[in-house]
Amino acid sequence: MCYAVSHASTKSLSTSDKPLTILFFMCLVQLPFGVILAYQGWQSPNVFAWGWIVLVSVSALLAHFCMTKAMQSADVTLVVMMDFLRLPLIAIVGFYVYEEGIDWTLFLGASFMLVGNLMNVSSPRKKW
Repeated sequence: MCYAVSHASTKSLSTSDKPLTILFFMCLVQLPFGVILAYQGWQSPNVFAWGWIVLVSVSALLAHFCMTKAMQSADVTLVVMMDFLRLPLIAIVGFYVYEEGIDWTLFLGASFMLVGNLMNVSSPRKKW
């Protein structure tokens, strides 16, 4: 549900605000949650971990920036449908890099997502 609210908010804000402004406020809203969840089990990262933290942070910010730019340019249903391509791609990475198995539930969930998105994209739009 939070994911849907995030996409709807991003689409709404992308009509009036710049992507960097949206990113700043998204991070500002998420910061207290991260601090609260990390506080109890906090351990200072070592130098090696800081490299990974920076890499993941920059990658996540770049992904959010690209998502915001995409929502400025296209209909949110098409952007989110393309975003769901992460599921099979992550499954492939997990299989080859981490030697994880691919379970039948992955295909079931992917099928539901694909059918739902195709129904949403192919259904006629009502003008309000």
